[in-house]
Amino acid sequence: MKTFTTLLFLSFCVTLSGMAQTPELKKFTGDGYEIQYSSDWTLDTSGKMNTAFILMGRAVPSISFKENLNLLIQDLSGQNLNLDSFTELSKTQMLSMPGGVVLESKRDKKNGHDYQILVSQIDVQGQKLKFKQYYWVIGTKAYVLTYTTSADTYDAFIPAADKVLSSFTMK
Repeated sequence: MKTFTTLLFLSFCVTLSGMAQTPELKKFTGDGYEIQYSSDWTLDTSGKMNTAFILMGRAVPSISFKENLNLLIQDLSGQNLNLDSFTELSKTQMLSMPGGVVLESKRDKKNGHDYQILVSQIDVQGQKLKFKQYYWVIGTKAYVLTYTTSADTYDAFIPAADKVLSSFTMK
């Protein structure tokens, strides 16, 4: 019984120490959208690579690729694309890349806006990268929210990434 009590106490202490180290959430509000992310991620709003923002994950020394999440806003004026045709175009582009595979594609709805969720994988310079993307087409703009990480770390990292992805809201 004493061993059980000791183990229970140690388990409680480990749980409390883990809770104390949970990073707080930050909120970023852009033009027509907002997202929440962990305070141990770095926000870049410089427009690098034509992004509205890039969130860079914490560095993990044993992993060569740093996880990131970014938002691209594309002007679709004159292209007559809706969510269905934009999704099909995106799938075609993904499949044309080296090692390109579409692993999942499904439709969802949030705050009155339909969006597509696409999970895919490609090979880049001998490394497999895995993506989870959310697509919205609203008016003449496509919003492409993309989480990218190494295929080897995807399963371990996606629960935390899903919290950030699902916090994204269109206004």
